[in-house]
Amino acid sequence: DFRLIRRKVLESVPLTCRSGAICVELLCRIERAGFRVAEVPVNHYPRISGHSQFFRLGPIVRTAADVVRLWVNLILLKRSPARS
Repeated sequence: DFRLIRRKVLESVPLTCRSGAICVELLCRIERAGFRVAEVPVNHYPRISGHSQFFRLGPIVRTAADVVRLWVNLILLKRSPARS
């Protein structure tokens, strides 16, 4: 993911995730705060060396659990937890 976000927008939304689910939380909170979101295409190039640190069991499980927690808090309970 690549995101370009104005500082005032980023400072005005509380974020609680510490996993890959932060992208989901970020966009949800930005849109709920009434800020405008624009999407533009970017080029993605293949990885030349190394490998992803994300695609291991631990990070995947943690991200999945965070997405479920976000869904419960933001959608079902319509809660907006304070910045931690």
